[in-house]
Amino acid sequence: MKFKKKDVIIKVVKPNEALGRIDEGQVCVIIDGRLRQHRNKVHLKKGNYFDDSVAFSIASEETKVIIAPLAKIEQATPGIGEKIARNLEVKKEPEPKSKKLTYLKQVKCPVCESNFTVTKYFSYKLEQKSIDRELRVRYKDAEPLLYDLWRCSGCNYTNFQDSFHSLGKRELDELKRACRPDGKKQAQLNRSPRVDLKQDAELKAGGETIQDYNEYKKNMELHIAIENHLWFIKNFHKYCRVQEALPKLYLHLAWLYDDVKNEEKAREARMKALLEYDNVYSKSRLTLEAQYKILYLIARLNHTLGYKEKALNNYRKCLSLRVNNRQINMLAEEAVSEIKRELNRQ
Repeated sequence: MKFKKKDVIIKVVKPNEALGRIDEGQVCVIIDGRLRQHRNKVHLKKGNYFDDSVAFSIASEETKVIIAPLAKIEQATPGIGEKIARNLEVKKEPEPKSKKLTYLKQVKCPVCESNFTVTKYFSYKLEQKSIDRELRVRYKDAEPLLYDLWRCSGCNYTNFQDSFHSLGKRELDELKRACRPDGKKQAQLNRSPRVDLKQDAELKAGGETIQDYNEYKKNMELHIAIENHLWFIKNFHKYCRVQEALPKLYLHLAWLYDDVKNEEKAREARMKALLEYDNVYSKSRLTLEAQYKILYLIARLNHTLGYKEKALNNYRKCLSLRVNNRQINMLAEEAVSEIKRELNRQ
């Protein structure tokens, strides 16, 4: 099938991100990767295609799709509408025998070469519930943010799990010279809490119910995640060369502080996230998609922090880019209307 460039959208969806609904009359074809339909949990793979009647899908892995008008594809391949309908009549995956969402994995540190244990989620078991106004994805009975950072218990090298083994030779050599163990105290902070947390919970919660243990374990893991984010931020320029990751770290830290109900620290983290997003937007070379998303987050953070006029200007800038992202466009348009009403009442 050959199309004019303007008729075709090629999009890359990162793992666990939503593709979003495609426009009416469009067909989405999976070039590479795999999508999971949100409602019926059907998996679609390379070569599968579907139309705008399908609810938004989540990428199980990095997925590349091509979106083009149905009318154009019908001209090239008559009867494709019927094929799409048949294509979607696939069997649902059987429910997993185990309801367990996480597993332990042994990781070798690229810096000190010591082995340590991390917790990971089975990505195919994650069920997305919603995306909030700061674009935080909410999952049913899961919080991947707790395990998003890996921190070596030997030398404290920390990075996002997807980037943990992506150091260049120069950066790796520098870290090998600079990173040193911090003692048993730090190693204990980073070890998997599964065994010792249960013992602690039995002492502190009286060992009465499994709910007591689970609540205590979750609270402990939140504080460990906060400590790991603070450590990464403190050593960011040693561990990471991607400047766009720093505001993301501060925003994730704010969400974690929200979860432990520390409003003051959450506000501080959002202030720093806003400052760093402003810095990235003004000084970095960004794609149109990246500019659009960062402008939206700058607007949203200004909005959350009470800077309504700045928020309004940035929402308008974001919308003026005319990027085809229905979800963010809808959130931005709603926010513009909300701020206008608030300003008119003053």
